[in-house]
Amino acid sequence: MSKSDWLREQRETKSSGGGGNQSVPTTGAVLGQEPVNMARVQAPRPLEAKRGRPLDVDKAKTLMATKPWVAAGLSRRTWYRRRAVGGST
Repeated sequence: MSKSDWLREQRETKSSGGGGNQSVPTTGAVLGQEPVNMARVQAPRPLEAKRGRPLDVDKAKTLMATKPWVAAGLSRRTWYRRRAVGGST
């Protein structure tokens, strides 16, 4: 079978729907287990978990607006470093 024949056969197989849904990623079978459909495993994030910049109404509550390092008499970098270690905020 030539390469062009093989490619034609692969296209026909995909267009006819043979073999199931090939576009959904799955994990391979491990120790005789059935493959897992990863689209079903990864649930969408809830709305509360949105990430990014804060809204304009929340900007006054951010650390950059309140600047607690100035009140503590520390540089911003030192304040963040001590906060990461578990010091007081």
